[in-house]
Amino acid sequence: MGYSCIGHLEIPTVENHSAGTHTRGSHHNELVLEYVMAQPHSYCLAIGRDFARIVPLTDRESIESSVIAYLKTLKRKGTSKAQGGDLYATLLREIPEISKKERLVIVPDGRLHLLPFDALVDGSGRYLVSSHTITYALPRLLYT
Repeated sequence: MGYSCIGHLEIPTVENHSAGTHTRGSHHNELVLEYVMAQPHSYCLAIGRDFARIVPLTDRESIESSVIAYLKTLKRKGTSKAQGGDLYATLLREIPEISKKERLVIVPDGRLHLLPFDALVDGSGRYLVSSHTITYALPRLLYT
């Protein structure tokens, strides 16, 4: 696996040996979502087999306070589709490729390491886990 750059962010590339070309991602049905939490804006790097783009999000403080509130609800063994829906809207709504992919690889940052993305609620009121296989990965910086 190699890496190409968009600004200061490095995007994983996978070499297709039969064609001798590089493609982003590793599977046609997979979408990698790498989060970068920051002030005044956070970002999600959405990486598919044939594309990569940076999706701007709101600020770190707002996102992390929503995550903490949702985690408190879940720890009480409660459910809140409203909170799960709000976090889905904040973290995933602006990534239309999600509806076309079955597998999501989440590379969290900050307090997103604590968030079970499986429990987020999409626009139709369904938990994300009911429509996607979700796995988690460590940021590349931990491997260097």
